[in-house]
Parts: sequence; C-alpha cells; structure tokens
Amino acid sequence: MFKCKNCNTEIHLQPGGVHAETLIVLCPCCHTVVEASSCYGFGPVWPACIYCGDRLVAELKKTGPYRDNIFELCILGEKVPFPLSDQLRKENYKRHFEICDLVIELLRERNIC
Repeated sequence: MFKCKNCNTEIHLQPGGVHAETLIVLCPCCHTVVEASSCYGFGPVWPACIYCGDRLVAELKKTGPYRDNIFELCILGEKVPFPLSDQLRKENYKRHFEICDLVIELLRERNIC
C-alpha cells in the first residue's frame, strides 16, 4: 500500500502485479508522484511501469540490443511515439527518472492521470 503525502489517498497495488524494474505510482486524486523506485544498481532499470492509482497507464520498455538504447512507450496498452534526446538516450541508466518524468508529463497533457 502507498499513501499520498499530499492528499492522504491510499493506493493498493495487487501483489505480484508489478513486474518492472522501475516503478512510478501517481495519486489518482491530486496526480502527484507517490512512489518512485528502481532496482538501479542491481540490474536493468527498464521496463518502467507508471501507475495512476492501481491502474497501469504506461510502460516504457527497452527494445532491441542492449547497446542500441531504443525505447518503446505504451500508454494504456497502445504504442505511442516517444522521441528522446541523444543525451537522455545515451545516459538512460543515470537519468531514468528524468525519462519517466517526461512520460508523466505526456500523460498529464493527455489527461490520462
């Protein structure tokens, strides 16, 4: 269970439902980040899953060979274009939360969270 520090909303994710190395949980009421965690340092940081409450709204997956740094973004199960700057693409392991912030901003622009 997660609890939003901004509005006290409780969020319950189903056990075993999260299979990502990076996890972002957004409050469904006030849309702030409630949880941002990663296994960085203990393995790959991708895929990243972004939840709005207990609903999976986006997944950022690394596709192709390790060295190519090619990413695929799915919002509500559909692939969407997600261009990354060369800087972010090259330093994706150091800046994975910055990349996730870009996805969150895209979700907010689309009124998904």
